[in-house]
Amino acid sequence: MEKTCYEVQGEYYPKFVKKDGKYNEITWVHEKYVSTRLKIHCFESNGIVKLNKVELNSRHPNADPRTKELCLPDELKDLKHFDINTMLPFIENMIIVFNLDSSYYNPIGDYRFKCS
Repeated sequence: MEKTCYEVQGEYYPKFVKKDGKYNEITWVHEKYVSTRLKIHCFESNGIVKLNKVELNSRHPNADPRTKELCLPDELKDLKHFDINTMLPFIENMIIVFNLDSSYYNPIGDYRFKCS
């Protein structure tokens, strides 16, 4: 089994918070929640590339507080062939949303949002 790691540079600011199925725009977030680097780990077996994990270099309520590993849906991890160019926008969209319906914690006081 061969492992591949993609390192992506950029600035990923959380833009929305999801709570009780509703999305609200984030107007301010503490800088510790701004990611500037993603490490996307994949593995290849018998010519099939699968996503293993995504590591952030910042905090995120949908990432393990200890490892900063983003919680990924099984549908993404179970894809038969992971293509970085196709799936990077999907991963980036996960990072810009604080999904508090399914999170490790609520970063109360570390962000502000507009009520809809």
